[in-house]
Amino acid sequence: MKLRKRILALGMAAVMTLGSTMTALASENSGSETGLGTNTGHLDTDVVVAILPTNTANLFNFTVDPENILAKADKFTDGTTAAGADFANTDLVYFKQAAGADKAFASSSQAVKVAAKNYVDADVSVEVTANDAETNIPLVDSAEALAASETPALLLTVKVGSKTGVLTSSGVTVTDTIAAQDNNFDVKRQDNGSYKVVPKDAVANEDWAGVNVQLSGKVKGGTVAAGVTAPTLELTWTVAKHVDVPVATPSSMSTSAKQATISNLGEGVTLRQAQIIKVDGSSTALTASTHYTFSNNVFAIASGKETLLDNTKYTKIVLTFSDDSTVEISIVAAN
Repeated sequence: MKLRKRILALGMAAVMTLGSTMTALASENSGSETGLGTNTGHLDTDVVVAILPTNTANLFNFTVDPENILAKADKFTDGTTAAGADFANTDLVYFKQAAGADKAFASSSQAVKVAAKNYVDADVSVEVTANDAETNIPLVDSAEALAASETPALLLTVKVGSKTGVLTSSGVTVTDTIAAQDNNFDVKRQDNGSYKVVPKDAVANEDWAGVNVQLSGKVKGGTVAAGVTAPTLELTWTVAKHVDVPVATPSSMSTSAKQATISNLGEGVTLRQAQIIKVDGSSTALTASTHYTFSNNVFAIASGKETLLDNTKYTKIVLTFSDDSTVEISIVAAN
């Protein structure tokens, strides 16, 4: 009996010893750690840095010559000798050219480049306004209006890249787009751990893409009073991230094509005003339902009002929307 108890005691001791060993082994073969997650953050790619032109003083100064005096004169208005038949142009408008040009003066200004360092598409907008002096030679808004004018008048065209507009008494804004130049940027880590797109140092300012800005003029000749003046112009250029603007399709209307679809309208944007421009440059407001309808982004001339699309009387329709965006629809001869 004593032997049995001894064996049992030894067995219990062995079990207790084994249990102690297993506890130690379990403690040595397990553990834990943390994994700290880090986000690289948002990379702002809406980068547009304007490269504006310099040395533009006097570049857009111009002279109008309705009576074609300079073709017979010995000197130009500033006293230089660049006058006479070889100097004159049939447009009767003169912008001074830089040294080395074929002629000292031309009916178009020299082009000036407005560029950008842009990771995304960028719009270059040039706004041109004219002072409203009563003595100014009248401005017209189209070549047709200039040809139809019975008295001296001035047509001033603004070209920005591949886009053009005509200056009127209310001014004009012309916009063209510079395609994204993201290959000219690097992504660099900042001291605070964020990342930023920055222009490459190796790309010089003159190597960034841009658009050329240029003015052109043409005068309907004739006798003018001694006090007639040419308008003073103000040009303002703006470079910003590209924004889709409303577009009319088709871009023209006629007595055989009486409606156009307006695309790229923002959500909730409505048509605020419709105006029709006459060949003499004056405008008349159109009335909804009576003159036109606008539904599901389709602008249409009302039935029975087809005379509004007579291109011998009218040049275009201007639509102004609630977000101040505008669309111009030319009025052309029917096919």
